[in-house]
Amino acid sequence: MFRKRLEKKEDGLREQLEAKVNDIFSRMYSGKRRVYINDDYKVTLFSNIDGNEIDSGLSEGALRVKNFAFIAGLVELAKEKLQNDEDGQALGLEPYPLVMDAPFSNTDEKHTENISKVLPEVAEQVIMFVMHKDWDFAHKVLENKIGMIYELDKHSETFTTLRKEADYNV
Repeated sequence: MFRKRLEKKEDGLREQLEAKVNDIFSRMYSGKRRVYINDDYKVTLFSNIDGNEIDSGLSEGALRVKNFAFIAGLVELAKEKLQNDEDGQALGLEPYPLVMDAPFSNTDEKHTENISKVLPEVAEQVIMFVMHKDWDFAHKVLENKIGMIYELDKHSETFTTLRKEADYNV
């Protein structure tokens, strides 16, 4: 009895996560694919070809977008669950940052812009480590959302300093 209730609740939660991930993925990805999350939480992208859904494989860019959509879906679902916990009490509503290393690597200009539009919707604070080449595309979209920019100055393989580049008033 208990196991059945637990499995039903887990299936419902996985379906909610899949819906959130698909919503976020559709806002970031410029193609027509659908995300499927299996019982082991493995995420697969499907394309509809002649009425059949087929696992169409992934480019590096699609893989990045898929992974980001999954992470963003987890963050949104967790936020929603914390705000509406079963006891009616809000648990830990303090905002936590989403920290990302190279979120735009291997994505093209359009996907970088799409991801940049979704980032501020997912988390109240986002900390990103971004290469200059990727920042050029993201900066246009995120410009009015930036609080601070720091640059890492690599002096050697074992010594890097942090330089404050700019303050922004958001």
